[in-house]
Amino acid sequence: MPCNLIKFPLFVSEQGLDNLQYYKYNGVDLSIMVNYFLGPYFWNILIEKFPMWLAPNMITLTGGLFMGVAMIMMNIFLDPNSEPNIFINILVSIMIFLYQTADNLDGKQARRTKSSSPLGELFDHGVDSIMIGIFSLAVVLNLHQTTTKCYLLMIILNTVFYMSHWEEYHVGTLVLGYIMNPTELQYLTIGFLLFQGFFPKAGEIIILIISINDLIYYFILICCILGCFKYYLNVSHWAQKNNTNLSSAIFCMTQYFIFLILTLSLILLLHINSDYSNKVFWLNCYIIILINAYLTQRLVVKRICKEPISMMDNIFYGYGFYIIILSIAFILHNECLAFLITVGGLIFAFFMESLLIGDICYAFSRHLGIHVLTISPIEENDV
Repeated sequence: MPCNLIKFPLFVSEQGLDNLQYYKYNGVDLSIMVNYFLGPYFWNILIEKFPMWLAPNMITLTGGLFMGVAMIMMNIFLDPNSEPNIFINILVSIMIFLYQTADNLDGKQARRTKSSSPLGELFDHGVDSIMIGIFSLAVVLNLHQTTTKCYLLMIILNTVFYMSHWEEYHVGTLVLGYIMNPTELQYLTIGFLLFQGFFPKAGEIIILIISINDLIYYFILICCILGCFKYYLNVSHWAQKNNTNLSSAIFCMTQYFIFLILTLSLILLLHINSDYSNKVFWLNCYIIILINAYLTQRLVVKRICKEPISMMDNIFYGYGFYIIILSIAFILHNECLAFLITVGGLIFAFFMESLLIGDICYAFSRHLGIHVLTISPIEENDV
């Protein structure tokens, strides 16, 4: 039996790697906070304190680790049934601030050390694709919603993030708006978490027939839907301008449509078995976050390598199998088996995400002749 049945890299073709030579980052950040406050008076000053040997990807990874700490602390102390906790909210707010700062310094460090690369952009967006799930959980847990509503809001927020990259895949430019911008939204999240922590009962106030928490929940939901529609319109206008068939662009969303159908099926299954759902809330959150990140990262790789998006992905076979056998465990009313199956689903999702990250990092670094977490130091006067 030949030993080369599995050919690496698995997630990008040699032609895709050759297309890296045409890579050029094309993005516009119109944020008021970035351009008039944080950029000139904070980030530009702070970046000068960083050593020239520090790799931009290391800054990105450090920011991700900050949010990992936030996720662990929320996992330990929060759940959909708990009230906002001031100490956890302060900690999570600090972690979001540190992550948001690192997320904006990595690009500056890359330009400063002349080490910008497709791998750096992929690394940045790859970490962001996981962080969006953590952000959404931090918000929804403070709105004191049911587990089903937590899942649904997390999904729609992840969908907005995915569609922003779907738009960039076609249009070729990532445009961050004046106000509805990641920077403003992250600082708004920090303010929201602090307010909820200091005034945990405020969200329970009833206005007419609905609580403030519910109003915020549905407001975010509507804004996310409008955001998705905005990305669709942008791609539609691009298709008209370039005389391109819009249906082919929509077809590129097939993978994500499959993910949404499977995930909504999982949410419905957990909703029907609500007693069990509370016990494995975090495990299923991790599964959804990891699979969503995997699909988003695959989309970013396709864009950077100028490759077409396939309709199907192998991860769906494992994800669908997980949902089927979990439903069987529920039918058998075997909670121990259901828990073990959920752990198995998490292991599968983590394995696929790790395989993708390792494979792409290896392929990009080998082809470009660079390292993932280190750079060749240059002198300050060379910049």
